[in-house]
Amino acid sequence: MARVTWLAVVTLSAIAKTALAAAVLPRALDYEDQASVLECFQVSNPVLSDKGLVSGTDIVGPANNSEKPVASCQQTLITYSFQSSYGHPYVSLIGPSTNHADIVGRVADYSPPSCDFNRVAMNLTVVSEGVQFDRLAIMYLGDIEVWRTSTAEPKSHPGISWTFWKDMTNYLSLWKGQQKLIFDLGNTVNDQYTGAFNVTLTATFFSVKATGEDDQQSPASQIMPISAKRGSDGKSSAFNYPGDASVSLKIPQAAVRAIVSISATGQSDEEFWETNVPDSIQANATGYFGKSAFREARLLIDGQIAGLAWPYPVVFTGGISPPLHRPMVGIQAFDLLENEIDITPWLGLLCDGSDHTFSLQIVGEKEQKPGSYWIMTGKVFVWTDDGNQTTTGPAPQVTVDPVSLNASGGGDKGGPILYQQSINRSIRVSTELTIAGQKKKYAWNQRFSMKNDGNITNGGNDQSVNAIYEGESTATSDSSPYFYVGFRYPFVMEITTSNEKDSLKLTTNLEQGMDLTVTGISAFDYGIRAFGNRLKAKVSGSVLQTTRKATASYYQAPDGSRTSGESESHQTYKFGGRGPSSNTTSQRFSNPAPLLYSRDVKVVGDRRVKDDVFVYRSNYKGHPDKMSAGKFVQGFAPVPNPQKPGMAKFMGKGDLASGETENLAVQWQT
Repeated sequence: MARVTWLAVVTLSAIAKTALAAAVLPRALDYEDQASVLECFQVSNPVLSDKGLVSGTDIVGPANNSEKPVASCQQTLITYSFQSSYGHPYVSLIGPSTNHADIVGRVADYSPPSCDFNRVAMNLTVVSEGVQFDRLAIMYLGDIEVWRTSTAEPKSHPGISWTFWKDMTNYLSLWKGQQKLIFDLGNTVNDQYTGAFNVTLTATFFSVKATGEDDQQSPASQIMPISAKRGSDGKSSAFNYPGDASVSLKIPQAAVRAIVSISATGQSDEEFWETNVPDSIQANATGYFGKSAFREARLLIDGQIAGLAWPYPVVFTGGISPPLHRPMVGIQAFDLLENEIDITPWLGLLCDGSDHTFSLQIVGEKEQKPGSYWIMTGKVFVWTDDGNQTTTGPAPQVTVDPVSLNASGGGDKGGPILYQQSINRSIRVSTELTIAGQKKKYAWNQRFSMKNDGNITNGGNDQSVNAIYEGESTATSDSSPYFYVGFRYPFVMEITTSNEKDSLKLTTNLEQGMDLTVTGISAFDYGIRAFGNRLKAKVSGSVLQTTRKATASYYQAPDGSRTSGESESHQTYKFGGRGPSSNTTSQRFSNPAPLLYSRDVKVVGDRRVKDDVFVYRSNYKGHPDKMSAGKFVQGFAPVPNPQKPGMAKFMGKGDLASGETENLAVQWQT
């Protein structure tokens, strides 16, 4: 098996190098030796490369005259097979000199980009075969997390592949200098879990003509980590929460704008937090985790709450029922988005030339710390004044609503348990600052709401959840909005289980959505930059609307030696511009105008039976029909099956033969 894995690495490297000239990998099925490789994918926005708009292995919008780069160059950043890699991330150096030896003895033969560039597009391509769980992966430049992704679950030979593009231009200040690149993908390969993840990561650096969207979304002057800062030791810099998640930072005194982004992912007991029950009924809901389905990430500055972030309930590719996610993975599975908090009202305090403490927290019902565990990092994006004037002003006034969860319902053990839980949250931060010689009033306002109703039956083996998470955040200067985010995340799940002679059968329905509106100046692009040279009129931001519905059945033999499943999924996706900014609730989720990209995909088993794509001002005609597979999908990683009822028995990845989950927590703490 090791020999086959090594050959896969060599083959992928050759493919990647061949494809650099086109800046897009050809479809896996174009290669005879990969004729049956299953191509997995996430529906997401196209990214602008030096050859035009790209998505997965397709060029969906060939470059027009205004998009053709002035200059471009490519680098292969990683070619590596992640096997027994817990606590052993890939480490390399990129920067102005060559042939650096990193701390584990690998030689990094990467030189800095040889061309001028104002854009960076990154391509991650992975191949895998065998049996393996989904794995979380984090990429760092030094101590700063720049991308969080996860893997698809592989299948037997010849396995699976996926390609994902990501615009990395918002980290332009980091790419301009020498950096230690760390890619942490913890994996375990043994006789039972045989799947290695063979990774090739390339970056394309190029320059295109600036647009109005570039002026509005200019990358930050400086980026500072809110992390454990273990990059110098070649380790992951993520915090493992609960645990200390604080750092001291000195903000530049000439800062004129600052945003903190937070990346927070629940793992182990917290992976399916959106299905948790209120504490008031947990005693009768055997096998279910408590502290409610409310989770809130917090940023604290010098011990005071500065902003809130509600994470998206990502369902990873082994989650709930594995067939739900192959070959089309769930929303954000390959690209976990971060939450932004504008801390400009704090600059009067932060620009005093002293160190200040930035802390991250996660809370649940009654402000309790969550279960084990959350992987968290943050970073501060800072824009500075060209005239180097110090920003001054008093510390802001902060008003935060108390955490008050409304929970009701109940039932008996073994009988139906009905429950309802809801919460509303808000925070207001305001002050008056003198920035670049101008005195103005600055404010950051946020409000959130959750409604999550559930039903537990069949002795705890079956559960249904109907939930919606909503929120909006607005930054204002003299009451005029300059940054706005509005989101709505519906989540509907129904799952039934049956155990006959120690076998396991799951029947599931899952519906998720994401409506996301962003206007003004943000730390991230959200996809609008890719269309900057195609737009006929200036837009104030972007609108994303997507819904994914999936059904699946999954069977596991008594000894876990054989698994199979069948599934059907359908996702609609619309992305476009946002006209004149409006923060009223009635217009918060208006349709994108103009519509820039849409996709309508239906998958039955392993086969795409429908894939309609629209790209604004492109002659792209859609995906070719190219996939075929049997009705049943073999080789899913067997799910844990402890001797107790409840969701934990098939939704967690604990109780592995080697005690892997417990060991993972230790690794993240080192």
